[in-house]
Amino acid sequence: MSTEPSVPDYKKILVNNLEELKKEFDWCINNTKKVTKDKIVEFKKGVRNLKIYSENKITNPHFIRDMDRLEILIKNLPNKISDIERKTIEMIFERIQNIINEIE
Repeated sequence: MSTEPSVPDYKKILVNNLEELKKEFDWCINNTKKVTKDKIVEFKKGVRNLKIYSENKITNPHFIRDMDRLEILIKNLPNKISDIERKTIEMIFERIQNIINEIE
């Protein structure tokens, strides 16, 4: 018989994944010449998977809204990292931090 993880476990996993997402995006921004189109596609899939993972676990409307906004922002990123505007980069980091704050 298996047991379901507790809500705090879900929150810890989500926060850790969001922190990793932030680090990965920061690496991409700081290493634009090493970032391939495949890396951007992988990054977009990661955000989508994180949203799917969290859908049934956290029902806070602010959290859901922030996840939706982050997903849309990431989905609309160009496939060339150097084409991303500074304002968009700042919004991505801000949205990730807002989501972490909603969870904690």
